[in-house]
Amino acid sequence: MSMLFGVNVVQARLKSGKHGILEMLVRRGARSLRLQKVVAQAERLSIPIRMIDAAALDELTDTNHQGIGLSVESVPNISEKELDELADSPNVLFRVTWALVSEVPRH
Repeated sequence: MSMLFGVNVVQARLKSGKHGILEMLVRRGARSLRLQKVVAQAERLSIPIRMIDAAALDELTDTNHQGIGLSVESVPNISEKELDELADSPNVLFRVTWALVSEVPRH
C-alpha cells in the first residue's frame, strides 16, 4: 500500500479512475470547497471515505497533506535496466502492462 497526499495529487489520481484506490482519508472538520469537490468525485467513484483527526493524518506524512490522503495499491518497482529492455521490445505496451501488474519478484 502507498499513500498520496494533497488536493491536486489526489484529484489527479481520481481522474484515472477507481482501479487501485483502497480508500480516501479526509481530515475531520475540513470544509474547504476544493476538498468538498474532491470528496464528491470520490463518492461518484464509490471509493470508501474515512474521516480522521488531523493528528492521525499528520502521523502518516511529513508533507503538507492539505487535509486529504489517498490509500492506493503499491506498484512494483522496476529497474532502469528493465525499463530499457521493455522500451526496446516490439511488444512494449503488452510488456509494460505485464510488468506493472505482475507479482513476479524483481531483481
